[in-house]
Amino acid sequence: MLHTHSKTHPATVDWLMEGLGKPEIDAILSMATIRRFQAKEVIFRSGELAKHLYLLRERSVKFYRISHAGIEVVLGWLMPGDVFGLGSLPAPPLNYLGTAEALDDCEAYVWDAARIQRLYISYPRLAANCLRISLHYVAQFAERHITLASCSVEERLARTLTALGDQVGQATPGGVEVTVKNEQLASLADINVFTASRLLNEFQRRGAVKKSRGKVLIECPEKLLTEMP
Repeated sequence: MLHTHSKTHPATVDWLMEGLGKPEIDAILSMATIRRFQAKEVIFRSGELAKHLYLLRERSVKFYRISHAGIEVVLGWLMPGDVFGLGSLPAPPLNYLGTAEALDDCEAYVWDAARIQRLYISYPRLAANCLRISLHYVAQFAERHITLASCSVEERLARTLTALGDQVGQATPGGVEVTVKNEQLASLADINVFTASRLLNEFQRRGAVKKSRGKVLIECPEKLLTEMP
């Protein structure tokens, strides 16, 4: 679920509700509960029965799994408009594929599985849109696998960092600031944290980024993408 598109990425409420009229959209949203989650609160865990579908309204959520070795593998960052908990759509529901944890205090529309199943029967276009979002996520994972097989570790980290800058970065006078830990960045780029730290130091030496605790300031993205061997 690592997004490589802009902040107006396709997995938004517009895409979820694409092709539906305002009365239909209002009816679907009225059937949801609006829930707030505190920073670091686990919304659901990998392997649990998917009892709810979520549409993130604000802030961000980390989606990850724990490897057999006990290492946290970040599958992606969910942003406002992203839909997750898609295992709740089939009857009976599937299990959640990963753990969702609030990165900040956040808010989401939440439908229980029985209710969303009734809604997509009543609104076939909603079901088609959910399928489209599911395929979008599958395509993202396929692209990530291709990148893992065909790109150098330096290129993977550069692409991941620029994608995060586009997706969640905050514009500052000095560049685009991304709040991310080395461990998270390494996991998203499918490299180990020692390699990520070494490469970030190299990017800083080039003048591409400036590191600080828990943050990376992208000063010159061109130097991330054009100076790789």
